[in-house]
Amino acid sequence: MTELYKTCIVRFRNRDGRYPCQKEVKVMAKSTEDVAMMLIVHSGDARTLAFQALTAAREGKFEEAKKLLAQSEEKALKAHHVQTEMLAAEANGEGPEINILLVHSQDHLMTSMLAQELIRELIYLHEIKSDKQ
Repeated sequence: MTELYKTCIVRFRNRDGRYPCQKEVKVMAKSTEDVAMMLIVHSGDARTLAFQALTAAREGKFEEAKKLLAQSEEKALKAHHVQTEMLAAEANGEGPEINILLVHSQDHLMTSMLAQELIRELIYLHEIKSDKQ
C-alpha cells in the first residue's frame, strides 16, 4: 500500500461535548488500520465542525456558521485525500486488506459528508427565517 503521511489533530472532549484542548500529530500509515483511523479522525472532525456550524446558525451567528462549515469542508477534504490515495493503491494492485475497521471508516466518511450537505441547507433555512423576522 502507498505510504500515507497525514497530520491529524487529536481532540479531547469534555462533558459538554466541546473540545478544550487538542494536539497535532503526524501519522504515517503503515497498515489498513492506520488508514482507517485517519479517515475516522478527519471525517469525525468534519462532522463535529459541521454540527458546530449548525449550532451557530441556530443562535443567529451566520458568519461564524459559514466559517465553521468551511473548516468542516477542509477536514472532509483531508479525509477525501486519504481515501483517494487508498483507491489509487487499490488500482495499482496494492490495495488494503478489507476489514471491519476499514468498512466502518468508509461509513464514517459518508455519514459526515451527508451531515455536511444537510447542515448546509439547514443553515440556509435558518438564515432565510431570520431575514423574514
